[in-house]
Amino acid sequence: MKRRFALRSATAAIMLTAVAGAAQAQSEFKVGFVLSQVGPLAELAKTYLDGAEVGVAMVNDTGGIGGLKVRMIACDAQGQEPQAVICAKKLINDDKVNLMIGATGTPQTMAIIPTAESAGVPLFGMGAGRVIWEPVKKWVFKSFPSNDDQIPAELNYAKKKGWNRVALLTDNTSFGKDTVEMTHEVIKKNGMNLVAEESYSPSDTDVSAQVTRVRAANPDVVLNLAGTIPLGILVAKKATQLGMKTPLVQGMNFVVDNYPGMVPQAIGQSYFAGSKLMVDLPPSDPLYGNITAFRKKYGEMRGASAKPNGNTITVPDILLMVQKATQGMGAKVLDPEALRTAIEGAHDIPELQGIWNLSPTNHGNSFAAGTVVLTNVKGEWKLAE
Repeated sequence: MKRRFALRSATAAIMLTAVAGAAQAQSEFKVGFVLSQVGPLAELAKTYLDGAEVGVAMVNDTGGIGGLKVRMIACDAQGQEPQAVICAKKLINDDKVNLMIGATGTPQTMAIIPTAESAGVPLFGMGAGRVIWEPVKKWVFKSFPSNDDQIPAELNYAKKKGWNRVALLTDNTSFGKDTVEMTHEVIKKNGMNLVAEESYSPSDTDVSAQVTRVRAANPDVVLNLAGTIPLGILVAKKATQLGMKTPLVQGMNFVVDNYPGMVPQAIGQSYFAGSKLMVDLPPSDPLYGNITAFRKKYGEMRGASAKPNGNTITVPDILLMVQKATQGMGAKVLDPEALRTAIEGAHDIPELQGIWNLSPTNHGNSFAAGTVVLTNVKGEWKLAE
């Protein structure tokens, strides 16, 4: 009798533990974040993580996702594609995340896509190359203003300024390949001329030959579209050393507060694709309310003097969009298929980076509504005139 009672008690305890475990599993919505906190992308990753913490707080303050509190679990890819894959597998298999964001750059993001696709976990790929979401992959979505948003904004501005002779410098990675393709498309559409096109390896420490050839082509503007800040600095410094006064145009990944101090001799001729977060908006702008709310929350958490930038809002933008796209779903957000379907149904959702419109045949949202061209004047980011 005692043995049967003991067995029944043990069985009951196991059942209660299982029920408690299931309830605990249902109590939060877990987001896995693969990012490189060391290496050439570390400064960018620091900015992403800074904003991610604010984004989680904003979402949780307003009911979470599906009524569940959001918890973010970060894993450091250390700037290496194999480590990014290890991170993705850990987050999916061990941490059981419901959504993934990552992995700081096109090559690393491409490396983790097979893991997300085979596991059936929605992934917002954090790279600028269109190859991440084109052709459409069932579980992969675009995260931020990428080449197809930034390069049109940059070249439309150049055309407006009368800079029709364009030179391009980029790397020879998958990001660089996409940069070249997008540049060719926009130049053809705008009736401009590509007078020089040069590439380099991410491991290069000297770009003298490439910049010298660009100078010889006598361009009106140089697209310095590097995948990492150190490579862009290498090009900008060499251009000024060679006496070039030509406007240098960089991507949104360069809009960080320490960049002007790294290339003070080039900052006066530099332009950047950037976010509307960096400028004052009229109340009539569709992003005004959300950007104002983010600035307020950011100031509360980081201090009144802290300044977010266009990269700070990437993760908050994704989380806030997913929150709205999944309204009314409740715990169904924990069903991967239901979650993906809801994300694909995002329609006319204005957030921080632009207006979200997705579908089963379009996972590459246009962020044109939130992308502008900036300059930096005495350490302050300004809308380019």
